[in-house]
Amino acid sequence: MPIEKPSPLSSLASNPADHDRAAPFRSIPWCRRLLDDKDYKVVTQDPRQPRYDGSTRGLIRHTLNNASTIEHFIALYKGPTAGSLHKYELRVLLTLNGGLDGWVGVCHGGVTATILDEIMSMLAQYYAHSHGKFQQSELTADLHVKFLRAVPTPSTMLVRAWMTSAEGRKMHVASEMKNAEGEVLATATSLFILSKGKL
Repeated sequence: MPIEKPSPLSSLASNPADHDRAAPFRSIPWCRRLLDDKDYKVVTQDPRQPRYDGSTRGLIRHTLNNASTIEHFIALYKGPTAGSLHKYELRVLLTLNGGLDGWVGVCHGGVTATILDEIMSMLAQYYAHSHGKFQQSELTADLHVKFLRAVPTPSTMLVRAWMTSAEGRKMHVASEMKNAEGEVLATATSLFILSKGKL
């Protein structure tokens, strides 16, 4: 039975479920500062949550959603500011554990790329929905990833994604993964194409 379609965004004050997802990050000062930024809203319908239409995305919802892989995840969304059409931004806090290792204590590079791709895809979807394109799906057409430093496990990371341009069915998105010290460990750029109809 499909669950009811939720509001895609909320504040921590308005939705008790958001407090549960935020709780693991509240004890980390730099994460708490991000959670308290009033310019950002919590994404309630993120890829790890059951979808209102009953569909499933097994890799993100199951394989990478447990205590040994990505244990905790919360996404924060900011819409465009006045005069900045494409300044849509997404911040995601996530806890990476040893089940993601390529080498002991180091997250597999393919997993890092998958995380960046997924979070950029989330932003592309929110951008498309904000422009009334609800029946189309965003598809990765091109992805470039730069690995600058090893991503350690276990660790808490920030992934930031932002729109760089959009025209017609094409959306260009950039992203970066940062550690607690603000060092950039990986970056990515991607081109997403909206499908011509619902997949």
